[in-house]
Amino acid sequence: MMIDEKDQVRVRTGVVAATLLAWTLLGTYAMRMPAMTTAGIRHPMMAEQAAIGAGFNEILHRVSSWLLMVVAMMAPILVGPLELVRANGLARRRIRSTLLFLSCYTAVWISAGGLLLYASALADNFRFAQAFTASLVLIVALIWQGSPIKQLCLNRCHTFHAMPAFGSAADAATLRYGILHGMWCAASCWPWMLLPMVSPGSQLRVMALVSLIVFCERLEEPAPVLWRYRGTRRVTRIVASWVKNSFRMQHRREDRLTI
Repeated sequence: MMIDEKDQVRVRTGVVAATLLAWTLLGTYAMRMPAMTTAGIRHPMMAEQAAIGAGFNEILHRVSSWLLMVVAMMAPILVGPLELVRANGLARRRIRSTLLFLSCYTAVWISAGGLLLYASALADNFRFAQAFTASLVLIVALIWQGSPIKQLCLNRCHTFHAMPAFGSAADAATLRYGILHGMWCAASCWPWMLLPMVSPGSQLRVMALVSLIVFCERLEEPAPVLWRYRGTRRVTRIVASWVKNSFRMQHRREDRLTI
């Protein structure tokens, strides 16, 4: 497997562009469906058609909003898998491999989104207080964050098997990798992805916080399957190293000035 530095730059540039575009659309596109009413429609058939149209538009809105959420929050952690998929095969197959991987990965998240949307709607049907529901989901997410099962899922997210370089075998292996990686990502992040859905009043802020948590935990290497809180060790070391180097540079400048 040959690592192409120019292709790495292309992948990272594309991921950054997709992430920024998704966040921009989420910030400008109304996350709630405008209230649709049949006021003024007296004929029963017209009212029924309007109700069907409203239901279809709401479903379309929910699906599009979910896909934007997935792109905005998951795209930054796909840099590594995309680089591996593109570097594993022939250069002329990079676009094909990328599309196959992303299609399977997205399909898994669409399926997971259906389950999470159902869970969110179920909470609404029970008419729990919004703050109570969000607090309950946050507690579940924090417990899940420290659980051994969470670590198992994260370890599987770091797994990559060598794939054939070309042919139908390469396509099948790429599809399989996209499905498996999507499944382990969804299993790892499901409570965090549910949290913005039950916090509509502050959805974007919660999404930004969850995105930071997910990105930080993916910086860590695979670890033993134990109870421990994860997601801060590598970031803490990076910040500490940056601060230490900054102090060193400052001391060197001061020494030069005194000389």
